[in-house]
Amino acid sequence: MALTAKQEAFCLAVAKGMTQADAYRSAYNAGNMKPDTIQRNACKLMKDNRVSTRVEALRAPVAEKAMEKAAIDKAWVMQRLVKVSDMGMQAEPVVDNDGSPTGEYKQNLAAANKALELIGKELGMFVERSVALTGPIDGLAHDELKDMRDAIEQIRAGAAAGKAVSGSAGHTRH
Repeated sequence: MALTAKQEAFCLAVAKGMTQADAYRSAYNAGNMKPDTIQRNACKLMKDNRVSTRVEALRAPVAEKAMEKAAIDKAWVMQRLVKVSDMGMQAEPVVDNDGSPTGEYKQNLAAANKALELIGKELGMFVERSVALTGPIDGLAHDELKDMRDAIEQIRAGAAAGKAVSGSAGHTRH
């Protein structure tokens, strides 16, 4: 089913960069509605798959043209990150306007570290790690944790022995 004229006007306005509320206000002549009603209606409209698909279709060529115009792609970004990393670690000397080395080197290890981090993330070299907190035992000292582990092992051993005794008690031969 095709979009209505108002829905299409909404899509065009959002694709051009208007906020959803402003696009709704413009497309539906809703200047006298309450702001929260406009926002709610705009959100509901954007949740319509036909509307969101149309907005993306309208935005795609604009984004593609912008990237082509700027000649930005993954390779370009990676090359610049390598250059920033090299410069930050004094890999390249400072040059004057003629391109001749001045004998000085600039150092920016923070930029180098950030560039290396971004390169590593892009190449999938890093794994997110998390710490699992277990509750009240988090603050216990090492010796206290060992004592607790030993106590748990004793309880398990006692429970296993209890099962063995109760299991054999029911199996007497006549």
